[in-house]
Amino acid sequence: MPELFEFIGKVSLFGLRAITDASRPPSEGGQIGRQIVEVGHKSLPLLIASGLALGSVMTFHTRSSLVSLGASADIPTILSLAFFVEIGPLSAAPAVCRPCRL
Repeated sequence: MPELFEFIGKVSLFGLRAITDASRPPSEGGQIGRQIVEVGHKSLPLLIASGLALGSVMTFHTRSSLVSLGASADIPTILSLAFFVEIGPLSAAPAVCRPCRL
């Protein structure tokens, strides 16, 4: 049990140190904002195409099962949650895999 408390303390101190170090100058807020806009703008066609494909496939696969179980009213909720879980790594991939250009 003491090891658990020690681990929690170390993780808490690491998080606190990360937050304080991120708020000290020099701040990279402008560069971070530019990267978010650039990556978001250039990955939008990929997200739209994969979203349409993923949404249609998930709808075809899950609709019949949910209707037979009487959960037809929950189809939009279940599909939207599954969509965000599945599309999250895909939307983060362009930012990680693409080489950084300054």
